[in-house]
Amino acid sequence: MTSDSLQQSKDILSNIREYLRVEKEALFNLLQNPRITIWKDIDITVIEDKLKIMGISSQELQKALQGLPRQAKGAAAHIKLCNNEIGNQLADLIDCRDPELALRAALQLEKKSRLLGALLAPLHQLTDKFFRADQKIRQLLSFENILPLARHITNQQTHVFKEGLEVYRLLTASAEIKDGDLPGIAALSRQATQLQSRFHHVEILNFPRPVEEILYDYLELGTNTIEQLLIFNKKTADILSADQENIKALNRRFPELAATENTEELLNGVLKQAAAVSRLLSDLYHKRETVKTCAKIAESLEFLNIYHLTLKNKIIPALQDEVKKNNSLLNPVTLSSKKTRDFFTGPKGIIRSMKLMVSSLKGHKALNQVELQIILEKAVNSCKTIHLNSKKEGRELQNFIDSLINHFSKPFPYEVIFMLVKQTITAYGQAAEKMVKNYGVKKNLQNITPVKLPASFEKLALLVEKKQKSFIKANQGG
Repeated sequence: MTSDSLQQSKDILSNIREYLRVEKEALFNLLQNPRITIWKDIDITVIEDKLKIMGISSQELQKALQGLPRQAKGAAAHIKLCNNEIGNQLADLIDCRDPELALRAALQLEKKSRLLGALLAPLHQLTDKFFRADQKIRQLLSFENILPLARHITNQQTHVFKEGLEVYRLLTASAEIKDGDLPGIAALSRQATQLQSRFHHVEILNFPRPVEEILYDYLELGTNTIEQLLIFNKKTADILSADQENIKALNRRFPELAATENTEELLNGVLKQAAAVSRLLSDLYHKRETVKTCAKIAESLEFLNIYHLTLKNKIIPALQDEVKKNNSLLNPVTLSSKKTRDFFTGPKGIIRSMKLMVSSLKGHKALNQVELQIILEKAVNSCKTIHLNSKKEGRELQNFIDSLINHFSKPFPYEVIFMLVKQTITAYGQAAEKMVKNYGVKKNLQNITPVKLPASFEKLALLVEKKQKSFIKANQGG
């Protein structure tokens, strides 16, 4: 039993000594940690306002610096005292006459040594302030997080900083547009490219040729406007390319600073980075017209989107239904039948019929209602020239009609049939154009867009055309 008590005492004292050694080494390393010691060399009062913006209390740091030596001294003294007692008790164990008493003394010293934890607790509370300060400085290592500090150290007016920041967000915004975000250059380009693709994939099938031509013209207006918009957007991006490179260079500095171990270097680097951010935003302020430019592009894309939706989802289906209706003038059969009846009825129709009969008696080709209606149907279904905006188009229409009726004698009945075919084509084109132009855009689509829509598709098309001309002028440097 005696030997067991002595061995227990030795083991306890050995364990205490190891515990104290580990704690002493940890205390030494903690007090030598550069994230703590470096604050002794930093004039905290000079940067007190900046530290406050970072969420760091300069008063707490100064108190911690003052309290550390006292707390460290108390812990070190306790370690030294316990080590001295360990030495004494180990010496007493050599010729120990009362092993149980020695064991009780060792156990008492063990309790005493553990009081070191209570002495170290306030010291750790002080050192934690320095680690938290370092952590808060590192939390600033992103553009968004460093903005409050950049705003604090700048002598710029508030609107300069704010408007410069708006330009920055435009230049760095991702291609994805989030709700409430001001779309940036990349987002606008992506949106325009997608809309351009949607225009190209609009199908115009099973329509009479005049309707196809009308729809193609409107689609062409949309695609041409987007093309000019994309050119304009790219020119804007090219003008700002140097600024974008500056932004990239500035943002590369953040991860470089994050790798810095030295707190003073980190702090100085963050302050310099904040100043660099401030200068960058000041430079970008002078590019603030970009905000209006992007807003203009975004608005144009919104109108173009509605323009596309109206054509594809509203007007084209409505035209398809109208072309099939038996009583609609957009049905080639219905219109041709009406025009044929009008041609042969009434006072003028009777006179024409008599003249045609006389002409046929002279050996010329006769014309009946069935043949005339077939000619008119073919004209309406096949004629691609409905707008006579040039001499070339006038000749094309004349040649087209001539290809249908050149087997009739001239001047009669060729000329009257020519006029009828031309009038029928014109009437059909006007009816189709009227239906497209009169579609109520505002009434049907205002609830899906923030922009104020015009009442009709005709006015929307004029608005898109106006924007196209504006982009063309800007792209030409006008």
